[in-house]
Amino acid sequence: MNDETLSLLTRSLNTAMVLVLAVGLYFRYRPKVHMPLMLTAFAVDLANVLIIELGRGAVGQATEAFAAGDYFSQFHVAVSALSIAGYVVAVVTGVKLYRILTTRAPNDPARAQRLRRVHKFNAAIFVVTRLSSYATSFWM
Repeated sequence: MNDETLSLLTRSLNTAMVLVLAVGLYFRYRPKVHMPLMLTAFAVDLANVLIIELGRGAVGQATEAFAAGDYFSQFHVAVSALSIAGYVVAVVTGVKLYRILTTRAPNDPARAQRLRRVHKFNAAIFVVTRLSSYATSFWM
């Protein structure tokens, strides 16, 4: 696959997943819709990272950017890594919260409240990092 085709593919996937995330956020109060959308975005974003790594050697480019002092690329790598970490935190807290609310809600409302706060706080940071990664990806 040539570089132009690869770029078009990865940017298209990136744009599609930002749209899926927006729809997922819209349905945040409907877990049966929200969770599959967010998990789909996570899976496709991970696949996109793998495509970029296999097609362009993204890890090597990131290492070179840090060695060369390319601050823009460093920022992109940092927010992209934080986005992936945000996905992981969202999945862990979201699944735990869903389990509490669907199986043990009357027994542990305080734990559910704590998980919801962590999930929302993570979501706020995630949205900023994911949109930053999306915006900066067009110059990579």
